[in-house]
Amino acid sequence: MGELGRNPLRLSQMGKEGSVMPKPPPMKKAFPGRYYGVKSELLGLGAAKVAACGKRQALFCNHLRMALFVIGLMGSFFVLDSLMLVVIHHFNFRRGSAPRKSSGLQDVQSRISSERTEKIMHGRLMALGSAAVTKNEALHGSFEILKEPYDQTSTWRPCADKLNQVPQGHTMKRSGFILVSANGGLNQQRVAVCNAVAVAALLNASLVIPKFLYSSVWKDTSQFGDIYQEDFFINYLKNDVDIVKELPSHLQSLDIEAIGSLITDNDIRKESTPDYFLKVILPLLRRNSVVHFLGFGNRLAFDPLPLDLQSLRCKCNFHALKFMPRIQEIGSLLVRRIRRYKTSLNILDRRLLGKYMPDTPIKRNNTSRGPVRYLALHMRFEMDMVAYSLCDFDGGEKERKELQAYREIHFPTLTMLIKTNNSLSPEELRSLGRCPLTPEEAALMLSALGYNHETYIYLAGSQIYGGQSRMLPFTRLYPNVITKEDILTPVELAPFRNYSSQLAALDFIACATADVFAMTDSGSQLSSLVNGYRIYHGRGHAPTIRPNKKRFARILSENRTIQWVDFEERVRKMIQENQRVIARRRVEMAEGKPKSQSGVWTTVKPFVNGGVSGMLATCVIQPIDMVKVRIQLGQGSAVQVTKNMLANEGFGSFYKGLSAGLLRQATYTTARLGSFRVLTNKAVEANDGKPLPLLQKAAIGLTAGAIGACIGSPADLALIRMQADATLPAAQRRNYKNAFHALYRIIADEGVLALWKGAGPTVVRAMSLNMGMLASYDQSVELFRDSLGFGEISTVLGASAVSGFFASACSLPFDYVKTQIQKMQPDANGKYPYTGSLDCAMKTLKSGGPLKFYTGFPVYCVRIAPHVMMTWIFLNQIQKVEKSLGL
Repeated sequence: MGELGRNPLRLSQMGKEGSVMPKPPPMKKAFPGRYYGVKSELLGLGAAKVAACGKRQALFCNHLRMALFVIGLMGSFFVLDSLMLVVIHHFNFRRGSAPRKSSGLQDVQSRISSERTEKIMHGRLMALGSAAVTKNEALHGSFEILKEPYDQTSTWRPCADKLNQVPQGHTMKRSGFILVSANGGLNQQRVAVCNAVAVAALLNASLVIPKFLYSSVWKDTSQFGDIYQEDFFINYLKNDVDIVKELPSHLQSLDIEAIGSLITDNDIRKESTPDYFLKVILPLLRRNSVVHFLGFGNRLAFDPLPLDLQSLRCKCNFHALKFMPRIQEIGSLLVRRIRRYKTSLNILDRRLLGKYMPDTPIKRNNTSRGPVRYLALHMRFEMDMVAYSLCDFDGGEKERKELQAYREIHFPTLTMLIKTNNSLSPEELRSLGRCPLTPEEAALMLSALGYNHETYIYLAGSQIYGGQSRMLPFTRLYPNVITKEDILTPVELAPFRNYSSQLAALDFIACATADVFAMTDSGSQLSSLVNGYRIYHGRGHAPTIRPNKKRFARILSENRTIQWVDFEERVRKMIQENQRVIARRRVEMAEGKPKSQSGVWTTVKPFVNGGVSGMLATCVIQPIDMVKVRIQLGQGSAVQVTKNMLANEGFGSFYKGLSAGLLRQATYTTARLGSFRVLTNKAVEANDGKPLPLLQKAAIGLTAGAIGACIGSPADLALIRMQADATLPAAQRRNYKNAFHALYRIIADEGVLALWKGAGPTVVRAMSLNMGMLASYDQSVELFRDSLGFGEISTVLGASAVSGFFASACSLPFDYVKTQIQKMQPDANGKYPYTGSLDCAMKTLKSGGPLKFYTGFPVYCVRIAPHVMMTWIFLNQIQKVEKSLGL
């Protein structure tokens, strides 16, 4: 066809080879008496030329009409073929992505929204992902992609196998009774129950079976006995804690609030330590015989916690809380229908479903096939979470107004904060990982991990915001989506209607027993509890997909340019690295102050701790610091200086200026360590408790160093003057008695502003030192403790050595200039050798080169590193003492 289109005149020459049309017979004449051909040019211009042209045009028109006919015919076939392919593709797409009864979202979508317009945020990646899931059909081992990364989990010893470590409660008189009214949904209540068990054992109290508060959000009137087996719960823990079903009759008539025994969440700080309960709650319990915790949401610390209490809480969560038989029965039915298999497969089945997993397999048409493997996905994209996140999901102005109206009704405090404060933009929130993953993004994550088009996915959770319009991108890639409403009949679900906690229990069972569990938000308590349950009972064979939303947002931001191979590699690396066990960072919460703690002490504690630890370290390091100053003053090497000081001045000379050193730590170190910890805690709290990036730590270190140097500069000047005084000729010595005498003489002789002589280089040096010391220390602690699994001592020593080196390397040049400025004396004409820090630096560079700034580096480094190490060791010990005293 291309040949014909380019040169239609060749039709007459193609003959049989072209097989388009036969070659016409040669035309000798077009008109009587006239010849057609080249010779016609010799016959003149009149009528003969016109006739020849007409003959040629007639031949050309005949050929052209035939060529156009063929081209038109072929074009028509091409257009028709294209239209048919589009129709077929559209039909297949609609049929594959439309939810059907067995694939899962019919009920969910009808409950949420009738809108059917597909909402896509990452169109290019979705197109690549659609092709990828098709290619993944060849990957039969997609469920084997993720495995438990730590082999030792298979050898972990369950806490129920350990001997009871709190037996004293059965030989001592009970301190009283504890009532708990837990708020929230199923998972929040489960945490509260196990915390209550641990607190009751800690206080040697009897625990009354907890009550569940009715919530306007969950709208569930279920109580403990409607969800869990009470008798099993009591008997399983009988050797650890005394549990009763109700208060004794003589206590039931008490007005608990009137006697001061009602403890609300506003009275207890989140994640309070055991010391708080022993010092504050226990006396109240002994005095009134009963204490009622109202709410009790996350009021007991997760870490650190004594091993016996941690084991007991673990024992409660993973063993004592067994679902009621009717929940087990329907849960077993749900799992068996998903798998199309009836036999128990693992210990998770037996723990959760017990006797309700029959031994005989379900009869099927193809009995040779094993159970259907499925992935359970907890999709956190409900309207309340979407609205609270303040993120934008490309839903247009209508969606933004809808979410804003929801916030004003359900989150009035958040709405007020938005109006009165400059909140982060949606783009900034997404880059920080604070936006929930959309169904589209969840589908992209699974496709990058190698899960193919036929993967069965159980969808857990509540109503998906946006309904079908949000789920269409997901079901396009993964049409086999199922929910409990698809698997169970209305009759089977009827007893659980209007009981959200009991329905959540069915989701818990389906997620915990899945071949693979995937979450979209690690902050969800359902996801966390399911993940913990699978780790504990799965013994290394129950993998969980947990994305890092911040890293994933960074990857998705390259939607327009990233290649699918790179996308796959980065997503898989993200998931694998997020499988690592990281020690949970305990963040002090502002709300709910403990009754035993003063707000003033809480504020000044980091400053006091920093100053005391620095002063103790200075007492040990003072001799090395003295030698360092003498070296910088040009009195020889470290060995020579030490010999001369011992021979000429005695051992006491090594501690000359100690008072000034202690004063310096009481000002400079108090300010820098205290401000660094306060600023770091604020930044971590703003970062949702996650570790800070190194750049942000460095910025905080610079700020803390500047604050400390401004406050500590007078004491630092006094220290340098006292240490240098002994090196001066006898006639020029000032003979300072102590630091305060030195400060007095400086003010008397040179004026108040002289106390900040050399403050410029002091501040610069302090900023560089603290950037290297504090930022690298925190970063090294995370590396040694969280990534390498070092113990506390190894972590402190290793991180201190690293931070000491960087502190030395970053600060010594500035320290050298600062020392030269502070020790300089005017000549006979009253002129100083340096006009300022820059002049000192330039003259030093010109006379000695760059290495001149690192004069005494080995001694300086030896001084800095031990001082840092001892400062952190002392600080850790001080904090331990404070915790033991309940401070």
